[in-house]
Amino acid sequence: MKTLDEIKKISTKHPVMFFDGECIFCSKAVQFFVDIDKAQKIRYATLQSEEGKLVREEFGISDNLESVVLIDKAKFYEKSDVTFQVFKSLGQPWRAMSIFRFIPRIIRNFFYNLIAKNRYKIYGKHDQCIIPDANQKHLFIN
Repeated sequence: MKTLDEIKKISTKHPVMFFDGECIFCSKAVQFFVDIDKAQKIRYATLQSEEGKLVREEFGISDNLESVVLIDKAKFYEKSDVTFQVFKSLGQPWRAMSIFRFIPRIIRNFFYNLIAKNRYKIYGKHDQCIIPDANQKHLFIN
């Protein structure tokens, strides 16, 4: 298990995304980011992991796991801000998606929260957190 200080240290070189590992939609979104991150900049962990619990406690994330979290250079992001920060980290052409950051956070997060609250109803739920394959295992910190 990694400590919070170790996670923050990792985040100085690799943004670390924490996600609901039981959520099918969330797992597919993570797989999308893994696929487009050709330079393998981003690291991942589930919110259900021991590392995820540390992060939830540190940043006051509720146990309902309705927010994705990103730690980048020891700075904390959540909800819709995570997507824009990840696209920024990936460089072009994905960085261009940050243009939509001009939409006020209250509006972006309204839609984020709507999806987050209904993600299990719409997409379903895994019985357990995803397990990365051998080619992706090094991208997961837990």
